Amino acid sequence: AGAGVAMARPLTRDRRRPRRPDAPVTTIAHANLLYDNRRIDDAAVALSALDVDVLTFSEYTPAHAANLASSPLLAAWTHRIERPAELASGTALFSRHPLDERATIADTRHHTVVADVHAPAGTLRVAVIHTQSPMVRHARWAADLAYLARVEPEGPAVMIGDFNAGWWHPELRRLMGRRWRDAHHVVGRGLSASWPIGHWLLPPFVRLDHALVTAELDVVAVADFYVPGSDHRGVIVTVGPAR
Repeated sequence: AGAGVAMARPLTRDRRRPRRPDAPVTTIAHANLLYDNRRIDDAAVALSALDVDVLTFSEYTPAHAANLASSPLLAAWTHRIERPAELASGTALFSRHPLDERATIADTRHHTVVADVHAPAGTLRVAVIHTQSPMVRHARWAADLAYLARVEPEGPAVMIGDFNAGWWHPELRRLMGRRWRDAHHVVGRGLSASWPIGHWLLPPFVRLDHALVTAELDVVAVADFYVPGSDHRGVIVTVGPAR
């Protein structure tokens, strides 16, 4: 018990650095939509209410894309990269600000979107990822995380999505190395959970959805939000240029 407390305590310490209240920031949200989501219209309403610069999605299917096309999302987030696919492989990025798509990380099982978002707080590289589920193909999941561990960020960057891994997985810690920080750890919420949602017998017990940031960024705030019909909580991270 003592060892467990000693290992967990650093995850609950707020490491944020002081910032001016008027310093510019960029806010990014991620939602795993669940490929067979039967409440996608309700999810669109919830997402439309978010005050964020960038919206990112995993498990983004052609059916989801068709449903969201008639929602207010497209009018508010006019710059988009969409990679819809059947089952859990689809990914998308919606932005209020201009963006440039970069080379896609092709070695992961599911689609990955990488883009430079030209936000008022500065250009920010955003990578939207979704690894294979270890419960389906463990070797492929390990290979996905090992490949992402070799990605060298260029300048300020956020890697966000469903990693299908928690802090206690060595594979995720190797991915983070010395280059990436988990935003929930920075604000002292390293013991929070994002999965599973909607199971009345099984409360959320692990964080699979992460926002990883590079040292060029300060984490200003982190929040979770409810995504109707999904089995994951959504993640919102607010970042700004490091002092």
